Amino acid sequence: MDSRPFQALVASSFIPQLKIRQLRDLFRYRMKLTQLQVGQKNRYQNCLTWSNLQIASVVSDVFGKSAQAIIKSILDNPQDKPNIEQLVHKRMKNKVQDLEIAMEGALTPEQAEKIRVIKAHYDALAICKEDLEQMIRELGQDYQHQVKLIQTVPGFKEDLSALRIISEIGCDMTVFDSAAKLCSWAGLVPANNESAGKKFSTRISKGGKYLKPFLFQVQTLLSNLISIQN
Repeated sequence: MDSRPFQALVASSFIPQLKIRQLRDLFRYRMKLTQLQVGQKNRYQNCLTWSNLQIASVVSDVFGKSAQAIIKSILDNPQDKPNIEQLVHKRMKNKVQDLEIAMEGALTPEQAEKIRVIKAHYDALAICKEDLEQMIRELGQDYQHQVKLIQTVPGFKEDLSALRIISEIGCDMTVFDSAAKLCSWAGLVPANNESAGKKFSTRISKGGKYLKPFLFQVQTLLSNLISIQN
């Protein structure tokens, strides 16, 4: 049976050009590296908590300069109490006493070595991520005009954010019949399931597995920024 008469009844798949697909592949791998980094951060924090080093209750990021200086001092000189006042940034001088209380725990040799391994892995992932981002920027040189247009939208100031959008939807918008079709493809349109006057689930679709979470993240950051400004 000839199926060509039915071809128009089936929506075609969105397959962007090769360079866009390569950008998409690099960005998705970058996301995996970020997830691995988050996992290593959590393991690092677990080691500190296990050793009753509650520095996370005082600083916002245990990988920040002041926190790392304190932890490095403990790792390098486990028998000595760190001179926290000399190690922290001047903006944290008012937290010295809190930090001294938070760092009253002790690292066992096993936990200390584990922390070193975790930090080395985290740093290696950061280097890989930087190399990947350089590749992405080089590949995205042909889309600088589109990048600048996307950067005019609030929340997309960084070039990598703009390139990530391009990697998912491409630059040729003629493949989508309308803005509504694009939003639907990205999984941002609520369903409208109704039968015999009875409404069923109106949840948004499962589409946009990679694009949708990124857009939600940008929206959340913007909402938090507006709340702070107000």
